[in-house]
Amino acid sequence: MTFKDYILNPIADSGAVIGATTREFMRTSYTKKFNDVLMRENGKLDYTMYHHKKENAYIIHLKIPSETVRKFYYDVVLRFTADASIKDAGRSLDMYNVQFFSNDPAFVYSYAHVFINRGLFVTDLSSKMSTKAKREAPKEKNPQDLVGYVKSFYFAYLFMQQRGLFKSYAWGKAESYSKNKLLQVVENADEKIANRVDEGKKISRKKQRDAESSDAKKASHTRLLSKDGLGRMVKTTGTVKSVRTTKSSGGLGNVRKTKTTRKLK
Repeated sequence: MTFKDYILNPIADSGAVIGATTREFMRTSYTKKFNDVLMRENGKLDYTMYHHKKENAYIIHLKIPSETVRKFYYDVVLRFTADASIKDAGRSLDMYNVQFFSNDPAFVYSYAHVFINRGLFVTDLSSKMSTKAKREAPKEKNPQDLVGYVKSFYFAYLFMQQRGLFKSYAWGKAESYSKNKLLQVVENADEKIANRVDEGKKISRKKQRDAESSDAKKASHTRLLSKDGLGRMVKTTGTVKSVRTTKSSGGLGNVRKTKTTRKLK
């Protein structure tokens, strides 16, 4: 499977086809999300390119931003290889077979197992994948065990297209590939997901504090109508304080008159 094949129809190897309407919806949706994230990142994504000359393989490691958590990045690694039929003529990585890795929860929990079984996984990073994901099929999240769209992969594809990284000449300054070096810079999937959960909790707590603070401010102010110096009714915001005053009139019965006035603090 080439990367372009994956983008057009990831479930092709199962004999199924994604309809044109669904494909266009995914393209539009992911493109918009990617553009929003890229704008937030000032148009920059960190990535490192490697070339494995002996195996005629090109490997790229990208830091794909989380869509919801700022300054949080997933490791996405793509490995492109060419068989004998395109080894000499392959000027574009569009023609190369591709393998994938990501510590994005969507990939780990829903697709890692099937990618491994279908030969679509970067095996050099097997130790970085969740043991559970490698051993157990995702019966709830992907009961049919099908290859499917992963947002972080789609983002990587759009970025590589935008930067012209599917052209083999763009890899002229790629580093010499080292498995050990790649293992050092890619975070373990279980650790990455645990960090993502912690960051999510921090965001939730902050939202709750902000909401409570906003409610407290609203409760401490009351909007009142009062007369200005010209006798016009105007709106005034302040805290209401009630003051009771009592007047007594002399004479029989000692009639007591009480009135309440309202003052603004």
